[in-house]
Amino acid sequence: MNKLFFNTSKCSVMSFTHSRHPHIYKYNIDGVALQQVTEVKDLGVHFTSKLNFREHILKICKKAVKSPRVTVGMTLNADKCHDIKFSRKKTSLATTYYIDGRILSEVPHIRDLGVTLDNKLRYNIHIDNVVNKGFRTLGFLFRNCKQFRDTRTKIIIYSALVRSILEYCSVVWNPHFNIYSHRIEKIQKRFLSYLSYDHNLVKILRTYEDRLNYFNVQPLSNRRQLLDLIFLYKLVNGVIDSSYLLAKLNFRTPLKSKRPLSFIPFVEKSTRSRQARYSPINSLMLSYNAIYKLSHKNCISAIMNTYNKHKDRKVDIDIFSDNLWKFKSDLLNLYSSNNCNSQ
Repeated sequence: MNKLFFNTSKCSVMSFTHSRHPHIYKYNIDGVALQQVTEVKDLGVHFTSKLNFREHILKICKKAVKSPRVTVGMTLNADKCHDIKFSRKKTSLATTYYIDGRILSEVPHIRDLGVTLDNKLRYNIHIDNVVNKGFRTLGFLFRNCKQFRDTRTKIIIYSALVRSILEYCSVVWNPHFNIYSHRIEKIQKRFLSYLSYDHNLVKILRTYEDRLNYFNVQPLSNRRQLLDLIFLYKLVNGVIDSSYLLAKLNFRTPLKSKRPLSFIPFVEKSTRSRQARYSPINSLMLSYNAIYKLSHKNCISAIMNTYNKHKDRKVDIDIFSDNLWKFKSDLLNLYSSNNCNSQ
């Protein structure tokens, strides 16, 4: 019969407790007292008596970077930290902030998560950066796609490289001034003009609207509004779990069971400034109210019947009952009907 013997020189005992004065017990194996230790390695994990895995994390970091100088924790680099105050006032509060005894420099704008925030929250600096980067990337596309003859290939590359820049976080900075919208739209106008010249269609497609319809491309203003409404749909239907943003929405509860055509789903807040009126959350509600009114007019149903294959099909946009695919599809159909612009 095989017997299992313990090597007492490799056996030890450890008590797990957070007490400063733990109880000490003595354990024996074959009359040999076991050594009391404060840390032990078991199954590759370093355990301490207070279950503090700091040393285990430290050893993992050292092994990963192969450097003994790695320390657990993060220190702030004061040279890369700045102070910014958001206010519409001409003179802001004079405050000073320190990190490790060093004064933080105050800046008028700062970039966070790819979006440039200025102290007035106007996003004009961010739009300038987006437009400049978009034109640079468009020039890169022109130089490197000369050998491509397929139109859809160029549109796919444009959507991946250029349009993705113009639509990144557009829910936050979507402009409500036409001057900024026109500047962003110039990039797509330049691209469609390039496609028209490249395929000898410039005499046929003379206007921007003709090129949009021919190449089956949506205006960037419609694209940004579509992204806004999809974000609102996900927020209302729980796809985006944010109780804070959901509490900012003002739902209108109808008194009657039947909803009249004049009914709007969200209550529009009364504001004293244009900036507050077109803030991200308020802008989402305004956009959906306008789309809802537009989709429930009788004239829109008539317009939709002129281009739909099924004459009995009507666009009825409902953010509460439609699934995401139908909601997005109906919005695209509404935009495609004679380039209807709900703004």
